[in-house]
Amino acid sequence: MRNVKVLVHPKRIKTIVAEKPNSLKSTRVPKIEN
Repeated sequence: MRNVKVLVHPKRIKTIVAEKPNSLKSTRVPKIEN
């Protein structure tokens, strides 16, 4: 499960950062904890 999220995360982060940099921080914290 962790590997799957990491693979999808980096690709989604680039799109999220371009659209919602604020959401990225909120989404990044919970994903790392999980």
